[in-house]
Amino acid sequence: MKFRVICALPLAMLFFSCAGLQISAPPGFAAYSFDDWFEAVSPEGMRYRVRVIENKPAQTLDFWSEALSTHLTKEGYLPFGAAERFSAQGDDGLIHEWVLSYGHEDYIYMTALVVTDSVLAVIESAAEQSVYRSHRNAIVSSLEALDLTDAKPGPGPGGVSSSLQGNGMAKSALFFPEAAGAADFASGGAPAAPAAAPSVRSMAAPSPGAGSVQTGQSAPPVEPAGDRKQVYSGACDLVVDDITETKKTISLIAEDAGGYVEAIFENTVVIRVPAARFDSVFEQVLAQGEIKSKRLETYDVTEYFVDTKIRLELSERTKERLYALLEKTQNVKERLKILQEISRLTEEIERIRSALATLEQQIEFSRITANLQLRRAPVAQDKMNIPFGWIARLDPLYPTTESTVGNLTLSLGDDFAVFDDKTRFRAEAAEGTRVRLGTVRNSPEGDGTFWQHALIHHLKPFYAESSAVQAGEFRGALFVSKDRRPFLYFVAVFGSGEDEDLAVFEAFFPDEAAYERRMDSLIDALEQAEVK
Repeated sequence: MKFRVICALPLAMLFFSCAGLQISAPPGFAAYSFDDWFEAVSPEGMRYRVRVIENKPAQTLDFWSEALSTHLTKEGYLPFGAAERFSAQGDDGLIHEWVLSYGHEDYIYMTALVVTDSVLAVIESAAEQSVYRSHRNAIVSSLEALDLTDAKPGPGPGGVSSSLQGNGMAKSALFFPEAAGAADFASGGAPAAPAAAPSVRSMAAPSPGAGSVQTGQSAPPVEPAGDRKQVYSGACDLVVDDITETKKTISLIAEDAGGYVEAIFENTVVIRVPAARFDSVFEQVLAQGEIKSKRLETYDVTEYFVDTKIRLELSERTKERLYALLEKTQNVKERLKILQEISRLTEEIERIRSALATLEQQIEFSRITANLQLRRAPVAQDKMNIPFGWIARLDPLYPTTESTVGNLTLSLGDDFAVFDDKTRFRAEAAEGTRVRLGTVRNSPEGDGTFWQHALIHHLKPFYAESSAVQAGEFRGALFVSKDRRPFLYFVAVFGSGEDEDLAVFEAFFPDEAAYERRMDSLIDALEQAEVK
C-alpha cells in the first residue's frame, strides 16, 4: 500500500475501457474497478452504470426502447417526461426517465440505450430528484462521449434485461437483482432475482473490524494481566424504546459498579468502569436493548507505559542536576541558559505527567460507549441508507476503520497518550480529545475532494453544523453535534484517485473548549505528516 502525493487530473479527463467501450466518467464522479462493465458514483451516491451486450435478437433502437418502456411501466415506474434522443459519437441513442416515490423522496431512474448492428449499450443512473437534477447534464455529456467502435459484448446472457437491474433501482440509487432473458423482457415477463450487485443495506451494514466481537458472541472475560498494562474498551449499538430512560439506566449501572459517567450526548452515553468489572458491566449494558452490533478493543500499552515513566524520571533527574549546576554557576549568561533549560524541562515534565495520568486512568477504568437508536427511527436519518459502507460505519466515539497507515508518520507531541502497535493508532489527551488513524479501501476510486463532499453530504443530517476543512493533503469535514452541550467531530482523508486505500484521520472533541485547545495543533500535525 502506497500513498502518493500527486496532483490528480479531473475525473472527466480520465477515460476507461471496459470490453472495448471507451467512456469518460462524469465530472465529480469516482469510478469502480470492474473489468466487464463501467460503473461510477457521485459523492451523494448517484450511480452511473454502462454495460455492453450483444444485440440479440438483432433489433433496432426503437424496438428495444418500446420493450424497455413496456417492462418498466408494468413494474410501477411512471414516465418522467418524453424520451430524449441523442448521438453517441455518431450512434443513435435514446434516454428514458422514470419517477418512483420512496419514503419522503421522489427518485428519478434514468435508462438509456445506444444500438449498433452488433452491440447494445445499456446505461442506468438513479438518485433522489434533487441530486439527479444536479448531475443530469454531466451524465448526458458522458453519454454523448460513448464510443462503441471497438466495443464487444460482456460475459453473461445477451439481451437488454440481463443488463437492466430489475425492480427498485430508483428506490436506493443502487443496482438491484437482474431480470430474466431478452425474450422474457421483450414480452413483458416478470424479472428473476439472482443478486447482481450489493444493495444499500448490504454495503452500509456495520461489519466488525479488528479487535471486534460480532453480535451473538460473548465478550471475552477480562483477566488480570500481571505486570502487563492493558486498556479495554467496548462499544455497542442498541435499539431501545426510550432513549432517555436507557441513558439513565446505563448511568446507574456504571455508578453501581464503582464507575462513573464520562459523557452523555443526544443518543449516546459513555461510561467508565473498573477494568476488573468490564466484562460483567458490558453484558449489563447490552441487556438494555436489541443489539445491532458490539465491538471490543484491547491494547497492551506496557511498553509505552514503561518508556513514558523512564522519560519522566530522566527529565526529573536532569532538572535536579541543572538546579545543582545553577547554584555553582556565577556567570550571568550561563545562569540564564540554565534557567531557560529548567523552564523547558518543567513544561516537558508536566506534559509527560499529564499523558501518564491519562494512560493510568484508561488502564484502571475501561470505557464503554452505548449508541442508542429509537425503535422507530426516522427513515430520513437512517445511516443504513448511506451508499458508502465506511462512512456509514463512522462513529465519533469508537474506531471503525481498518489497520493504520504504515508509511504515514504523525506526531502529536507529549500532550497525548499514544497507543500505536504498528497496526492501530489511537491517542487521547487529558481533557478527553481522542485521535484515530486508519485505512479504508478506496472504492470507488475517488480523490480527497470526492470523499470530502461525500462525508458532508451523507453525515450532515445527523449533526447541527458541518463545514469543509483542509489540512495539507488531507481533506475532510468538521461536524458539531445536536446536543445542548455539543461535541465536535473532525474527519479527514488522504488519497488520490489512483490509491488503493485511503488514510482516514478522526478527532473527537468532547466540547468546544477542547476543540479550541487542540484543533490548530492537529491541523499542523496533518500538514506536517510524512507520507512515503
